[in-house]
Amino acid sequence: VSVAFVALLATASLRGAVVIVIMTGVVLAQVMGLLALCDVQFSAIPAVSLLMSIGMSIDFCAHTVVSFQFEVGEKSHRVRKAVAHTFFPVVQAGVSSLMGFLMLGFSPFPFVVKYFFLIYLFVVTVGLFNGLLVVPALLLAIGGSDDTIGQGCAEIRTQRSTIARASMATIAPSKCGNDDA
Repeated sequence: VSVAFVALLATASLRGAVVIVIMTGVVLAQVMGLLALCDVQFSAIPAVSLLMSIGMSIDFCAHTVVSFQFEVGEKSHRVRKAVAHTFFPVVQAGVSSLMGFLMLGFSPFPFVVKYFFLIYLFVVTVGLFNGLLVVPALLLAIGGSDDTIGQGCAEIRTQRSTIARASMATIAPSKCGNDDA
């Protein structure tokens, strides 16, 4: 419920919030499936790690969804622009997260590797996969053209540009290419 509330605030769109909530659930379900394949018994320790991983899962998905919400135009154009804006930051988030817990993978204690390193490794790899490939595909499939915040932002940018050009023409006419004044 709290994920849905925060996602709704971040995206200002019910559709965007639903995409974030669904993808967060999908990432956690995929991670739990991978942990079962690796014979990680579900107990309090993996549960706490998975709860902490919810934030990471949201991080991998929310940036693209929010960027999509702020773009203007056709869905395919909005998805391309959103991925172009968020691809490297999302990859950087994954790499920095991996660097943060990489040392756990070299622990002499198999318990630490199995119950901590594997969980975070799976969250980052599955989260990156879903955030960079599945979320854009999902936005292409169900993202609407009517739930854009970008139209209002584009209008504000246009107004600011017009005001800025007018101000520059008044202050320094020769530098703005307006030699009539």
